Amino acid sequence: MLGNNRIIRNGAYLLGGQVPVQLFNALFALVLIRVVGLEGFGIVTILVLLQDAFGALAQDGLTSAITWQIARAPDSAARCLSNGLVLAIPLSLVTAAAMIAAANLLGYAPAVVELIAWSSSILVIRTLWLVQSGGFRASQQLGLVSALNVAHGAVNLVVGLGLVLAGAGLNGVVVGMIVSAMAKSMLASWYAQRRLPPLALSLVSWAEIVELATIALPFGLRALVRVAYYRLDALLLSVLVGFDATGLYRAAVKIYELASILPLTLYEAIFPELSRLHVTSLAQLRRVFERCAVYLPAAGLPLAITLAWLAEPLVLFAFGRPYLASAPIVATLAVAILCVYVTTPMIGLLNSSSAQRGATALLVAAGVMRVGLDLLLIPRLGAWGAAFATVGAEALTAVLALPLAWTIVRQTSFLRRLGIVFICGAAGSGLAWMLQLFNPWLALFGLPGYLALLLRCGVVQVPRIAWRSVSLASTIAGNRLPSKNQAVATGDVTLNARNS
Repeated sequence: MLGNNRIIRNGAYLLGGQVPVQLFNALFALVLIRVVGLEGFGIVTILVLLQDAFGALAQDGLTSAITWQIARAPDSAARCLSNGLVLAIPLSLVTAAAMIAAANLLGYAPAVVELIAWSSSILVIRTLWLVQSGGFRASQQLGLVSALNVAHGAVNLVVGLGLVLAGAGLNGVVVGMIVSAMAKSMLASWYAQRRLPPLALSLVSWAEIVELATIALPFGLRALVRVAYYRLDALLLSVLVGFDATGLYRAAVKIYELASILPLTLYEAIFPELSRLHVTSLAQLRRVFERCAVYLPAAGLPLAITLAWLAEPLVLFAFGRPYLASAPIVATLAVAILCVYVTTPMIGLLNSSSAQRGATALLVAAGVMRVGLDLLLIPRLGAWGAAFATVGAEALTAVLALPLAWTIVRQTSFLRRLGIVFICGAAGSGLAWMLQLFNPWLALFGLPGYLALLLRCGVVQVPRIAWRSVSLASTIAGNRLPSKNQAVATGDVTLNARNS
């Protein structure tokens, strides 16, 4: 029960942080699309992509390794953070230099290479933050991490957007990125002095640095493959088709990213908790995983169907008529969104376990398929081909992750309940399709039909949902939760906390 409450609390913190950050990014993107045009927006996409790609292997892998190690052995926090900083400094310098070299090898125009060179400094600026972030996450200070992310997004929006509107163009975008990274690093350092163990050179051990690098490598490889999932297609589009196609595709992917906030937030919330449960309680690990593996796809299924149905009016509202060609891309990516909702709990389970080789092999296989499909489909279909490649890679990830997750939890109940979710979804979609033949707005009644089927089949229970809502509100407010024998009244329904 304590682990469940911790996940609920952390998930609320992270979701509360992700919503404003994504809104800031969406507002920034909407203005950029209209001010700098398709080509300029495509160039900004490449800047962000290269930062993510070259930061993933070394830096993001190191953050996950620090979180993983401290969550399993809290007493090693000071040593782990000190060794992590010593390891992070050379990694940041090497990745920044490699990012500039890659820009030249890709054959971009000198003006684009100059922008990439300036933005590579961000990899060095955020070195200390990456180490501190691992410590914050391992010690369950995810509310602080979310607050720092919100501050970073707000500074980037104010500075970057202000400079763009003042006529600075793409240079203003880069300056906003650099200033926001510096602000986030300084705030994180101020908090780290008060909430993390102090760093010391006397705690540095070369043997432990090598061990930390060994742990970080599979995490970094998986982070790199995740970047390939979401961003490599944009790089290939810029090289094979042009920056206009990159901007068109990126506009559709922006909707895809907004729809993926919930699963990605859940991953951040369950990762440290699952890492702990792998050591402390296998039974509790199974319960937590099964709930996430069933409830998350149950929420994602109607969302994906709605996005596919409303793709064209959504694109017109968000980006305008010049981007109408991205509507079929949004509809295609809706299938990939559903796959993300299915695979996220399983990827979290694999990454938090000791089955690092299997998890890495899974994502590498899916990444290779993604690149192959991109190279095959982009020359023929352009941005739409990149969307089909995304769907293929995410579907392969789901197929391969299911048996790997089963080898850890050794139970089939979550597979049975997951199958019921999709059967109910098919029935609800059929109902919506029949109703829209009479009036398009009647299709909305497919959603309550779907929820009614989930309730009837026992996949979702009203008392549990209501109790979790009360528990979430009480946890955030810092109030005392009711005891096990105390009833919680919500409207006309009286809930007993034993049912949770």
